[in-house]
Amino acid sequence: YQGGRIHHHHDYKNEEHPAILLTCWQAVKWILGPLISRRLNYSFKNGSDFKANLVYLHAESSTEHEFIEAANEGWNKKRKTKKGTPRQSDSLANVSKALTLLPENLFCKYGVVPPQRVHALFTYNLTFNHESVYVAGRYNKYVRDLSQTPWLIDGELKSKDSVETLISQHIAPLFECDEARFSASGREDIDVRMLGSGRPFMLELINPHKIMFSREKYAEVEARINAHSDKIRVTRLQRIRKNQTNALKEGEETKRKTYKCCVWVDRPLTKADLDTLAQIKELEIDQKTPVRVLHRRSLATRRRTIYHITPEEVNGHFMFLTLSTQAGTYVKEFVHGDLGRTIPNVGTILGCKADILQLDVLEIEIDFPKQIDEPKPFSFSHSSSSSSSSSTSSSSSSSSTTQPSNMNIDSKPPSETAPS
Repeated sequence: YQGGRIHHHHDYKNEEHPAILLTCWQAVKWILGPLISRRLNYSFKNGSDFKANLVYLHAESSTEHEFIEAANEGWNKKRKTKKGTPRQSDSLANVSKALTLLPENLFCKYGVVPPQRVHALFTYNLTFNHESVYVAGRYNKYVRDLSQTPWLIDGELKSKDSVETLISQHIAPLFECDEARFSASGREDIDVRMLGSGRPFMLELINPHKIMFSREKYAEVEARINAHSDKIRVTRLQRIRKNQTNALKEGEETKRKTYKCCVWVDRPLTKADLDTLAQIKELEIDQKTPVRVLHRRSLATRRRTIYHITPEEVNGHFMFLTLSTQAGTYVKEFVHGDLGRTIPNVGTILGCKADILQLDVLEIEIDFPKQIDEPKPFSFSHSSSSSSSSSTSSSSSSSSTTQPSNMNIDSKPPSETAPS
């Protein structure tokens, strides 16, 4: 034993096999691992997702490394991380690095050679943890008063439900995990519906205690989520590997998205207006960070592409626009201009004032997670806690796998006057 390491030489005559240098913890790991494996009847595998963390503590020798500071001046100065928190300078990694750089003559000069005999026994802490498990799917949202994640203002929860809570409350208990972290391929505003095949999402389940579930179990959980609330619907629920999670974020800025919105203009629409919009192909727009999101996004000008627009007149001052856009486009701002921060916009193109009344996401062109063979469907009735305040069109769309593309403006066409 020297410098906190075990130096083990193989008895080889051939110099092609050099000495192997092992740290103490590596030796203990490979000695105890097989013993514990035989006792518990589990296989011992280096790099397994399920880990037993054994921390040895010995108070009598806890300060024996401090001589390194005198031998290597400046080693023990506290450094700050990027977040401003002090880094533990006498951690195992730092001590090992300092010993590696310390010349043998200085080690012998400042250290205690040979080491003193210890009298106290060691203690240890044993903990277990499992690597994160990832569950993915797609969700539809059928109401205009539901945020994607819990809505907090000054630490106060402003809404009981969110897409995240309606999904994770059924999945996290199944895995008995310490925490569930929700993420999705972009987000829609609280007043925007998510129709079509839904928005890809993912849950990272931290330190799960249960992980092995059949495809039928995922289908059962999926059906339970959908029966609990008619505000959302989940499809393609499945477990994915960690290396598959990158596809979720990569699609945020690279894929196309299709929207449908109801637009008001301050003068009567003409056929020429509709033709002008219909002729738009590959229109590049410059968007400064919208005023409404400046509190959470940095100020920048982003170039986005409107691939094409399909206009449909509703009644005088009102029309529907179906837009195919680059992911990351602020559609609301493309319509009303955001005080001139988005150029060009619908208003400048038509030479009038324009505003957006309602917006739906129709499609997100990203194949995530992969479509899987559906097992025999489960059937659950909606619980009494399900919301009954959503519109008729929202309720009917949640009970069918084919979602309507029509907007839900009013029960009758709007008048030819500006909305209040």
